[in-house]
Amino acid sequence: MTLEEARQQIPEHRALLDLAVAESPAYPAERFHGRGIVICGGGPKYLPPAWVCIRILRQQGCTLPIELWHLGEKEMPKRFAELVEPYGVRCVDGLTVGRAAGARRLGGWELKCHALLHSRFAEVLLLDADNVALRDPAFLFQTPEYREHGAIFWPDFGRLDAGREIWGICGISYRDEPEFESGQIVVDKARCWRALHLAMHLNEHSGFYYRFVHGDKETFHLAWRRLGQDYAMPMRPVGRLRHTMIQHNCAGERLFLHRNMDKWSLTRENARVPGFTHEEDCREYLRELALHWHRPSAGIGRWHGAGRSEALRAEAEEVIATRFVYHRIGHDYRTLSFREDGRVGLGAAVQESYWDLRELLAPQTPLVLTTENTENTESATHSSVPSVPSVVKNTAHLEKSISPTYELILSSAEATTCILRRAWDGSWRGQWLRFEKMPIELTPQPPRLGRAPAREGHTFTFAETMPRLLHQIWLGPKPIGREEKAWADGWRAQHPGWHYQLWGDEEVARLDLTHRALYDRTENYAMKADILRYELLHRYGGVYADLDFECLRPLDALLQQVDSTAFAGYEWPTVTYRWSLCNALLGALPGAPFLAHVLAHLAENVRHHTAEAGWHREEYIPRATGPAFLTRCAGQCGEITLFPQPVLYPHPSEVGAAYARHHFKGSWRKGHQSSAVRQAATKGHLLE
Repeated sequence: MTLEEARQQIPEHRALLDLAVAESPAYPAERFHGRGIVICGGGPKYLPPAWVCIRILRQQGCTLPIELWHLGEKEMPKRFAELVEPYGVRCVDGLTVGRAAGARRLGGWELKCHALLHSRFAEVLLLDADNVALRDPAFLFQTPEYREHGAIFWPDFGRLDAGREIWGICGISYRDEPEFESGQIVVDKARCWRALHLAMHLNEHSGFYYRFVHGDKETFHLAWRRLGQDYAMPMRPVGRLRHTMIQHNCAGERLFLHRNMDKWSLTRENARVPGFTHEEDCREYLRELALHWHRPSAGIGRWHGAGRSEALRAEAEEVIATRFVYHRIGHDYRTLSFREDGRVGLGAAVQESYWDLRELLAPQTPLVLTTENTENTESATHSSVPSVPSVVKNTAHLEKSISPTYELILSSAEATTCILRRAWDGSWRGQWLRFEKMPIELTPQPPRLGRAPAREGHTFTFAETMPRLLHQIWLGPKPIGREEKAWADGWRAQHPGWHYQLWGDEEVARLDLTHRALYDRTENYAMKADILRYELLHRYGGVYADLDFECLRPLDALLQQVDSTAFAGYEWPTVTYRWSLCNALLGALPGAPFLAHVLAHLAENVRHHTAEAGWHREEYIPRATGPAFLTRCAGQCGEITLFPQPVLYPHPSEVGAAYARHHFKGSWRKGHQSSAVRQAATKGHLLE
């Protein structure tokens, strides 16, 4: 229904509203007993935050019984219901209850009022699934405000202005007061029965009323005001955190954190919210859910069955033990994991619900990574997403680099989505067989947190052994910018006892570089700087920092935490990976095994990615010499301490606890895949 169509129906709905007010039923006291919590949440979007909400409530000592309402069997997997049952949670199918009650209309927003009305409790705290209680909320039933009014509502950010049509439609005089935020409601059904029924009437005609107000929240406001029913509301206005609403009790203290704009998820990375109380507990409960929700059951993956080889079983076990970055080239990327029962775990979606592993018993034609209609690749892609990279026309390098022994198959419940084969760099590559038919890459992801200690038997302490050298690089004829000079001065000021060295073209010309030929052939300054930082740290040790890095405090305390021979940090989402190490700030001892591994594989990696320039044309430098290459090396050679993202690469809101801040000026983007680089790749100059 459009707004114009709704306006034409105003007289009809006014009459229906008057009738609903007149025919309000009596309160059936025999149906409801005691106090309890009602949460509405079902399906993959709302069950993870509902789990967090429930676990936090019990952590806070709340013993009130809980009803978890959902819409139909498909929204409530049996396993999830089994997991929440020990926490005093009863799962209720709102569709079944709605049919028995003769509900006229029942959707996501409408379910909240329906669950309030029909739950078994006489006094109810309604909580959105994405809400986190900062203390046991049972005390709300004992507050003077609740005892006096029988209902507590919380304010939203907005106010219905005097010109809104909904006042006249509902026959209510304008009132200058906050809109309701229905992420939490406390109500005594006995005292508020007529108002609840009227709110239900408004929600059952949501096709009309939702054209004039946003969702269910104002239906409570309007119902209470139409009947002259009083309510309590905390005086302190709603507060803000990133993605989150802060609600308070009547004493002005924080009580609820409603993460309504970025709900907890099992299928993507959850953004950190500075100031979000119990955030680590919430994340731990998500990890707990991921481990226990999906237990082995009959699935399509039968790689472990009779007749399958030991090699295939070993390969499948490796896939299950690895977390991957799933990259739909030109579209998006996310974390993916695989379960033993043939289902996709983290990152599962409709088209990536199941997986299987197939052994190729005879040599196969190498997989050609392409798209249909190669003459019009970019015009054929959806306008709402970036263009898919061009077809790789010269496939000779693929014939050498991809050895198809196994095929990893992703599928939906209906059809195969894509078939992937192992590439030279350990990733799995292929292409969607349906819909967009974009190229796909599945890349092993090293652990995002934690440290890998040095080899057993070492006798050094990194903080005492690392040379106090600070390296920075500026290459080319352009002068250093004013900001970069200021940041460089900051590094020197924070580390007065360190030797500072700015490496320019003249200084580098005097160095005996292991990869001198590669360095000289490379005409892109970003690639030169990548090569140079690895060489400098391996030879001299110390710390390297890009010139767009700002030092926030001395690194001395950070160095005490390094229990290996090198360190790096994870950055927040980048071009190539959802989570990757960044090479903009590195530290190492001279001769560190990790840097030796990097240098040993650098030239080969550049050759491969230059040959595959069309495969990831927008990511050539990160993959050839930059963060993506470093991340893969960390997965192969674990002797490196890895710091979590906020330590060295904080989001702008996280700088308080960070040691340094990367401003991501992206000089490599301005020159990457320049005409010189493309010409070198085409002529094979970087393949020599």
